[in-house]
Amino acid sequence: MYTLTELVLKYSRLEPAVSEILAKDKASVIASSSRIIAVGTHAGMVHILSPTTGQKISSYRAHTASVMDIVISDDGSEFIGTCSMDGKVVINSLLTPERYIHQFPRPLRSLALEPFFAKRSSKAFICGGMAGTLSFMEKAWSLVGGLMGGLGGGGGTGGGNHKETILHEGEGPIWAVKWANSGLVAWANDLGVKIYDTSSEKLLTYIDRPANSPRADLYKPTLHFVEPASATSFEPIMLIIGWADYIKLVRVRSRISHSVPSSLSSSGRPASIHRSALGGSSMPGVIGAQKEGFSVEIKSIFQLDCHISSLIPFETSEKPTSSGLSFLVLAFLPPSDSTRKSSSSISDENDDDDDEDNASSPMFRRVPSLRPELRIISGQGEELSSDALTLAGYEQWSCNDYWLVPTVLAPGSPPSSISAGRSSNGAQEKATKKPEVGYVVLSPKDIVVARKRGVKDHIAWLVERKRYQEALDHVGKLTDEERGAKDEHGEISVRGIGEMFLRSLMESAEYEKAASLCPRVLDQDKKAWEDWIFLFAQKHQLQVIIPYVPTTRPQLSDMVYEMMFAHMLTHDKPSLLRIIKTWPSSTYRVPTVIDAIEGLLADSSGEAILMECLAELYLINGQPAKALPYFIRLRRSNVFDLIRQYDLFEAVKDQALLLVEFDSELISKPNGPYNVDEGGRKTKSTIVSSKEKGTAKHGKAIKLLVDHCHSIPIARVFSQLSERPEFLYMYLDSLFEKDPYLVLDYGDEHVELCADYDAPRLMDLLRSSVDYSLEKAYYICKAKDFVPEMVFLLGRMGNNKDALMLIIERLNDVQRAIEFAREQNDEDLWEDLLHYSENKPAFIRVLLQNVGADIDPIMLIRRIKNGLEIPGLKDALIKILQDFQLQTTLLENCQTILNSDCNAVAVKLYKARTRGHYRTAMQYLSTRGGQERLSFEEAVLTGLAPNGGLYIPSQIPSLPADWETSWRGLSFSELSHKVLSLFIPESEIPSDDLKTLVDTSYGTFRHPETTPLHQIASNEYILELFHGPTFAFKDVALQFLGNLFEYFLKRRNAAKKEGEQKEKLTIVGATSGDTGSAAIYGVRGKEDISIFMLFPKGRVSPIQEAQMTSVLDSNVHCIAVEGTFDDCQDTVKSLFSDPKFNSTHRLGAVNSINWARILAQIVYYFHAYLSLPPSSPQVQFVVPTGNFGDILAGYYAKRLGLPMAKLVVATNENDILARFWKTGRYEKVDSAPENGVAKSEGGVKETLSPAMDIMVSSNFERLLWYLALEANYDKGVEGASALLKGWMDQLKSTGRVDVGQSVLALAKRDFDAQRVSDEQTTATIQQYYSNSKPYVADPHTAVGLTVTQSLLPSSPADQIFITLSTAHPAKFLSAVQQALPSLDFDAKVMPVELRGIEDKERRLIHVHDGEEGVRRVVERFAVNGKEIGVEVGEGEADLPVVAAA
Repeated sequence: MYTLTELVLKYSRLEPAVSEILAKDKASVIASSSRIIAVGTHAGMVHILSPTTGQKISSYRAHTASVMDIVISDDGSEFIGTCSMDGKVVINSLLTPERYIHQFPRPLRSLALEPFFAKRSSKAFICGGMAGTLSFMEKAWSLVGGLMGGLGGGGGTGGGNHKETILHEGEGPIWAVKWANSGLVAWANDLGVKIYDTSSEKLLTYIDRPANSPRADLYKPTLHFVEPASATSFEPIMLIIGWADYIKLVRVRSRISHSVPSSLSSSGRPASIHRSALGGSSMPGVIGAQKEGFSVEIKSIFQLDCHISSLIPFETSEKPTSSGLSFLVLAFLPPSDSTRKSSSSISDENDDDDDEDNASSPMFRRVPSLRPELRIISGQGEELSSDALTLAGYEQWSCNDYWLVPTVLAPGSPPSSISAGRSSNGAQEKATKKPEVGYVVLSPKDIVVARKRGVKDHIAWLVERKRYQEALDHVGKLTDEERGAKDEHGEISVRGIGEMFLRSLMESAEYEKAASLCPRVLDQDKKAWEDWIFLFAQKHQLQVIIPYVPTTRPQLSDMVYEMMFAHMLTHDKPSLLRIIKTWPSSTYRVPTVIDAIEGLLADSSGEAILMECLAELYLINGQPAKALPYFIRLRRSNVFDLIRQYDLFEAVKDQALLLVEFDSELISKPNGPYNVDEGGRKTKSTIVSSKEKGTAKHGKAIKLLVDHCHSIPIARVFSQLSERPEFLYMYLDSLFEKDPYLVLDYGDEHVELCADYDAPRLMDLLRSSVDYSLEKAYYICKAKDFVPEMVFLLGRMGNNKDALMLIIERLNDVQRAIEFAREQNDEDLWEDLLHYSENKPAFIRVLLQNVGADIDPIMLIRRIKNGLEIPGLKDALIKILQDFQLQTTLLENCQTILNSDCNAVAVKLYKARTRGHYRTAMQYLSTRGGQERLSFEEAVLTGLAPNGGLYIPSQIPSLPADWETSWRGLSFSELSHKVLSLFIPESEIPSDDLKTLVDTSYGTFRHPETTPLHQIASNEYILELFHGPTFAFKDVALQFLGNLFEYFLKRRNAAKKEGEQKEKLTIVGATSGDTGSAAIYGVRGKEDISIFMLFPKGRVSPIQEAQMTSVLDSNVHCIAVEGTFDDCQDTVKSLFSDPKFNSTHRLGAVNSINWARILAQIVYYFHAYLSLPPSSPQVQFVVPTGNFGDILAGYYAKRLGLPMAKLVVATNENDILARFWKTGRYEKVDSAPENGVAKSEGGVKETLSPAMDIMVSSNFERLLWYLALEANYDKGVEGASALLKGWMDQLKSTGRVDVGQSVLALAKRDFDAQRVSDEQTTATIQQYYSNSKPYVADPHTAVGLTVTQSLLPSSPADQIFITLSTAHPAKFLSAVQQALPSLDFDAKVMPVELRGIEDKERRLIHVHDGEEGVRRVVERFAVNGKEIGVEVGEGEADLPVVAAA
């Protein structure tokens, strides 16, 4: 809504029309339509103008005198009708040659064309003038054909072609006439306004002129119909009458009636009217329903303080209604009363002369007229706005000289279309946008266009008044097109207005508001941001703008950020801390800020906020160890999480006491310094319950020290905490709960501290621990008078008699004495108890109540002295007899039940041994779900599931009950047959065939035990898996898998009919070194099998590459790929996931994604266990692994029932697995170079153990599936698959997945993991070679041995460790020689089979464009049943075959 202080309309002259057509002529009348403006002049000219540009489109002379009225048909601007003082009516078509001219005897003042004039054959119109007659003209039916046929260039002239009907006469000149679409006609004469209904041929009413109204010829009337938008609407029709100083609003309502009421005037006088042929088809009827009557009422009458030159409806809302009409009035302000009278008298004398004659008369003394005004009047008569118009020569003009008409400014059809002819369908073209309505004001010498002020106008008005906030709010509502539109305001932008607002706010010192506005105004303009920041700095208001400064998009220069840091460091340290925590570190130089804060901190005596800033900066800078001391000094509760997150155990190993003291401050202390136990003994308040401390019984600090006792040595912590015995007890107690062996050397101290600080638990400790001295413990308890504990210790020491005496004499508890004697099972002790009780009736009574296996009732009764009165003796004897009888009965019944059960079990055993055994065939399913269930053969040949999942068995079979005895002593091949048979139904591979496959596979191994167990210490073994053809553990699985492929293909092809195409297999695999050569040796030369082995160029050892590329069999193809092993593995998975490519080439997998590889590797875990002595304690396997296949086989062995402790994952610096077991997050990390190790693409580091340089472990998906199943057991297999698929999708899209603490806890139940650096690897190789029994380990084995060494100190003394050795040291010559430079490698290490292998002839394909290149290689060289290949040509350059002699 507009305020009174702001204009509603804006104005502009219609140039160049004014100067062109009014230079030598005067305008007399104007009309407009949706596409043109028509102006009539006193010289009889009609000018057609464009409302948008003001350009003249065309002109023609229609009359010889002044044009008094002009109308445009409302159906496309095709016909323009004019009437003139020369008595003519001229109707001219702009699109066709049609033209109608009619001459009347007297001057005409008004004209109306029938609605839809162009489409009507009648071409009717109504006109009137000084003759006082209202004439209705229509084409005569008999003349229509002749007229239309004889139309020429000039058309018809004269009135002979139209028939005239007089509608009204006798009441003076007709000053105005309007013909509505609804068929209503209204006209004005000297007596008033009449309304006529053409459909019913009735005069509806007439409205009188008010008494004493001024002369009609001096103040012309204005008539306007306002009709409903829809022809079928029953909204009323409104007639607006403006005459002199009155506005009348007349409402005409239609009604359905069978009778037509008589039409009366408002004064009750009958209408005088002629009716002739005003019916039927000659006059346009009512559109829509036939409305047989109207009711007419005057709705409103307003008197103004001016005379009305023109009046039109004015809409102030988007969806106007007749009830909400306002009026736009062109107001003529009369001169003073005396001037008006003079003018009136002169006019009375010369009423028959024209205005020019009057103006030239010497008697006419005209006072200069005032400026006309354009007013908006509401429907209630309230003046909403008023604008005075300075029109050219306004001083000369009278009320009748001004006209006001509405028009369409833009957009619409261009004016040129008027002369372009009619469109093909005759319809007016629709504008693409909502038209902009304007209002044209006409004076004899001027034409002005008014239009509603838009949002941009309002914004400009607000800016002029410095109301910038409102202006900005309105700019946000503009579209981009509206902002950039070219108009008088130019381009309006948030930036332009915003900067004016900013300058205004800065001048008025409203700095906070200005700063908050900057992000909206300055957006991403870097230079503008920096300029304004410097301006704030000049005003000493830098602290105000800092919270709003962008750190990205745009990122400003370092100088700007460092200027702000310097300011905050000096003036606003809290903001500095907030900024450090929230701003990206890329916006400033972290070391520079650290230096600045350290300098200030040295002078400020350890200000807390500066310490926190420094700690946060050290974390950002990747120096958590330096941040830790500050967090501890600040007493931050997240210290312990920080230590775990960043592995800062080495950094805190000498700060144990400080950590525990800090933690104790965080723990709420009980009331008072002591607690009192049930026995009345005080315990010191340091020891609190786990409920008070949360999840850690003795606090987070103690838990951290205990959980990481391998990194934080126990002895070092013990020595530090000795200063605070209560803390030392908490530490020892937690160690004992974790593993009693951890406090083996501190048993006496543990007992003494427990007696001091946790006496209620002392008895439990004495019972559960064996690491303390009994004598020392006894003296401790004796000193504190802990009688129950003394009794227990005396019993442990064998002083049962003294212990019994303590119970009897100190505790006076015969029941406890009985229990003690029963525990010791000592007849002498029972004798002492009986002897002591002989003269104590109370003791005898209790003993009698406990007779049984331990106390002979006869012996007890005989000891009772004659005359000794024993209360309850009779009842006790009765109970003894009853118990004896009950015992006898129970024994007899138990014997009966036992006999019956034995018979039933014997029958069941007999039936079981004499019947056949039914076994459900094993099936295999995808880890990522789906209904697909495959046989073993299908799973092996398919490799990777179509949905990207890995195949796993549908169930884990059970071991035979006697496996440990019946399998011991079997050879590796025999043991393989036993284990594999659990997963491979005999229906798929008969037992004899399976045995042949196994024998063939392992007959190639050099060692008779296949995977021998090598002892290097009393409890430390190495499982050597590298005695196969390629000197790597992969041979164990791939020798078997290659034979398995051949077996399945031969069997399938043998079953095919003659001439039927044979099945072939294309193996595609990726290797980080060992898999490639092992797979190649497994399938080389095999019929119907091709193998394509991808490896990362330059990332395998020279011997590994030579082993692969020196195999020249025609079915072997080695491909060197640019990138990492993960890139090779992703390519393989992508090819398997391509259904068309997979089916075309019948892809098979040899990577550990193939289930058969995992299955074959399970065997050597059983073989290692069964190679140990039968009485060996629990075994712990340590497995160096990268792709998780080797250790996953151990997991299946454990699931089958193989006894073992946790499986330990040993990784190199590519530690995604080790990090998972610490955090529960499986995530790829772009590691920065450490210790000179180069960083590679994808975050994979090059290490001394390249076979483990893997970022994403393929087989880890199988373990995650089992964890998902166990974590969501109620949701079953499909629930586990859905959860696993979600994890893998998240890993693919984000590079990380967090499985949660509950799943992590399940993983930690069966696994542990550690990370080993290259330095540790080298040191371990050196250590094992320098032992009394030198052993040369390859770098992968050394990774496992390093982890084993870290576990030995904290493990039980008899714990057996088996470390898997995955490769022969000769395969990693450079790493071993780096560790052992003095070793004669060729003589002592290098096998004969590998000597000179690097000099052999080789064959190799280089691919430089990743997956697409690999596809081309496979398509070219694959052996399959179709003629598939690539054209030799451009592709050749990408597929070079390199042969080296």
